[in-house]
Amino acid sequence: MIIGLVLFIFAGQSLTRVLIAAELFAIPQPLVFLVVLMTISDSVEYGQLKLGHRDESLTLSVRPLLDKLAGAISNGVVGLTAVVAGMTTGATASSVTGSGQSIFKTIMFGLPIVNDLKSSKGSCYYIQVSTKNIAPAAYPIKYLYDFLSLAKGIIILRSFFRLLY
Repeated sequence: MIIGLVLFIFAGQSLTRVLIAAELFAIPQPLVFLVVLMTISDSVEYGQLKLGHRDESLTLSVRPLLDKLAGAISNGVVGLTAVVAGMTTGATASSVTGSGQSIFKTIMFGLPIVNDLKSSKGSCYYIQVSTKNIAPAAYPIKYLYDFLSLAKGIIILRSFFRLLY
């Protein structure tokens, strides 16, 4: 994604470079969508484990709300950037000044690169996956799995003994 943003900065008027940059920028989007969906699904499972009932419809209805909120925020940022860069009513590609192009590129490409790098650094620094961190959440799941395996074995044994008698 960062490579795509950097390519956008230097693409200029080349359609080929713009298309390659757009593809590189768009490649991670399905993965991000999948991570959000799996996180929401995991929270449903965790809620069932802790509370004893599922609120799947309530929890999964949050995702479309987040999508609409993100779309509204992005449209607002693009609109404000266009106004600040001088791309208002009647502006054409040739009428936008060099400073307007610099402002546009800085806000639309530079700030996302900085935010991506900061979030990557933060997630690598603060999120640490280890046995110590995962074990408390894994114990209830292990015991539930063991219980279900034992119950399944008892049902199979009962069925087998019923066949014998």
